[in-house]
Amino acid sequence: MSLSRSVVHGSMSCALGLEADLRRELLQLTCQPVACAVELIDRDEGLFPEEMSVVRNAAWKRRAEFAAGRSAARRALGQMSVPDQAIPKGNFGEPIWPTGYGGSISHDDPFAAAIVHPIKASTSALSIDLIDTSDLARYWEVSHLVRAAGEPSEITSDPRSAALLFGAKEAAIKLISPRAQCYVGFERLVATRTNRGFKIRCAYTNTCILVRVFESNGIIVSLGVLDCQGSPVG
Repeated sequence: MSLSRSVVHGSMSCALGLEADLRRELLQLTCQPVACAVELIDRDEGLFPEEMSVVRNAAWKRRAEFAAGRSAARRALGQMSVPDQAIPKGNFGEPIWPTGYGGSISHDDPFAAAIVHPIKASTSALSIDLIDTSDLARYWEVSHLVRAAGEPSEITSDPRSAALLFGAKEAAIKLISPRAQCYVGFERLVATRTNRGFKIRCAYTNTCILVRVFESNGIIVSLGVLDCQGSPVG
């Protein structure tokens, strides 16, 4: 399965634009070293055997998403002089990074993105979530499942606001669930709007996540931040 040359060229240009905007936002969000990469979801190649075992029986689209995400992760790690290696999948769907590194992977047609940072006692944990803006109706349809008790109905007043809330909570879940060692659902996350996104409090762990939201090249990007003490940063 492949894309036409003109579609690939246009999509690659958008991927480069998205990557540049992501790098700029990360520089504004945190002072710690962070690498990022964006890949086009267009092939199911380049996986290590340990990674292929995760998606061996999946449909082509799922394999291509997974491959693009791992490719982006390896390219981001390469920016920190980490050699190519397998990035397995954890119990909560999270990537298992090389020792000394942390980060996050997300994908939504037509892109996959990864952010990577060294882990030190003073650093923050980061996460990313992508949402393609070409079909926001799906988020409106499930908004009643995403909104938690205590959140005003206005927080999901239209498809776009529903997508913004969904992406922000997904970014928070990626930070909270592996640390809580259980899946923390939308209903346990209470969001309030901020100037640049959301502050999300987890009723289960009493943790707060700051999520910065921006849009680039048709993609809503949510960047979650948790400092080493579990307090919001920024």
